[in-house]
Amino acid sequence: MIIRAKCPNGHQLRIDKKCAGHMVACPACGVKLRIPTLEKLPRSPQEVDEDLHAIAEEIDRQALQQKKAQLEAEQREKARRQAEQREKARLEAERQEKRRREKAKQEAERQEKARLEAERQERRRREKAKQEAERQEKARLEAERQEKARQEALRLERERRKRARIAAAKREKARQEKERLAREGLSQAVAKKRTAIEVQSTVAPPPTRAKYKTSFFSRLLSAKVSLSSDIPVVPPGTAMPSRAMYRMSNLLTIVFLVLILASLAPLAVWIAKYDNIYDGIAPQWARILLVLAGIQVYATLSMRVSPDWMSLWLLFLIFTGSAMFYAVCGTMTLFAPLEKIPFGLAALVSEARGWCAALLLLMLCATYLAGWVATSWKKSHP
Repeated sequence: MIIRAKCPNGHQLRIDKKCAGHMVACPACGVKLRIPTLEKLPRSPQEVDEDLHAIAEEIDRQALQQKKAQLEAEQREKARRQAEQREKARLEAERQEKRRREKAKQEAERQEKARLEAERQERRRREKAKQEAERQEKARLEAERQEKARQEALRLERERRKRARIAAAKREKARQEKERLAREGLSQAVAKKRTAIEVQSTVAPPPTRAKYKTSFFSRLLSAKVSLSSDIPVVPPGTAMPSRAMYRMSNLLTIVFLVLILASLAPLAVWIAKYDNIYDGIAPQWARILLVLAGIQVYATLSMRVSPDWMSLWLLFLIFTGSAMFYAVCGTMTLFAPLEKIPFGLAALVSEARGWCAALLLLMLCATYLAGWVATSWKKSHP
């Protein structure tokens, strides 16, 4: 509804009914005036018609708006339905695509399984063929082995028969020889005794001493006693030790024993310094030193009992091995780390260096002396 009013300056105003009872400003001159309320406004027929016309326009406008809203609602509903249809179509397309992909995946898996199964069967076939080839190779090797064994058995049988024939021939020859000796009136024992006496008289002169002495190794390796006599048979090439050799063996025994006792000096120094020899905790180097000294003493006494160049040469080898052992120990104490030094020498590495040098010098002297005398004896008494 429109309210008609006039400002104090005479300007006509058309004001909405919402401004009734309020102060408004004239848009032309800016003068403020109060708009009367609807009850105080005079109403003319023309205004009543205008109000009715405005009401009708308002009703038409509202009906138009309702219709427009209804159309918009129908359009929105139609758009919603179309969107739903498109969404359903999209979902259906996605579902079909998913099914297609699943089918393709299943088909690929089936093909992969078929390929793996084919490979498995091919591998089994190859393994069977390999096993069959190995079985055939084993059978061939077994047949070859059996053939070799059969041929070896035949060869051994032939050799056995040959040896049997040779043994039979020897027995026959011995029987004939025995018969010949029996015919000559000599027994086999008398013949052996005579042969032994002849060999002894031709190889070595009778000993000048009351007690007959031979080399230790000669008595060990080649001494023989006749079955019918107590006279020893000296093998060819065996020489009697002379008085000079006995004197030299006595001197060498004294020298070697002194050197061996001197080689035990580190053990005596260790006992005097630490005083724990009775505690049962002797180090490994002390035990090795005692073992080497025992072997050297035994070889020295053996050389004294049977003086010859072979026993002295054995003593030379023992002294050489001992010298090499001391050289190795001394080298390790000089250049090896403490944790890698063997035989318990890491605890006294400074003393061990001097000990190893002294023992090496002693063993080299003994080695040189034993080798020199052994060479001289071999030349004079081969």
